[in-house]
Amino acid sequence: MSNTKVHLLYFILFLILVSNIWLIKIRWENSILANDIENTRYEILKLKEINLKLTTEKNFLTSLAKTEMSSIQDLNMQNAETRLKIK
Repeated sequence: MSNTKVHLLYFILFLILVSNIWLIKIRWENSILANDIENTRYEILKLKEINLKLTTEKNFLTSLAKTEMSSIQDLNMQNAETRLKIK
């Protein structure tokens, strides 16, 4: 074979090698990104659960009955007796 054909063959083999290495690199990065997406979805789900718990706790702590009970205890208030008037 002539010298140019050998060089052309080596060049083509080199391009195939480089493209395969590049393809492996892209697949590896794709797997990392897919794993990151799954981790992010899991973290979002956990944050939604924490948000629900905190919202429930906030609603409980700021409820009118809880506020009234704590003010009665803090101020040593007594409940007024209700009297029914029957005519």
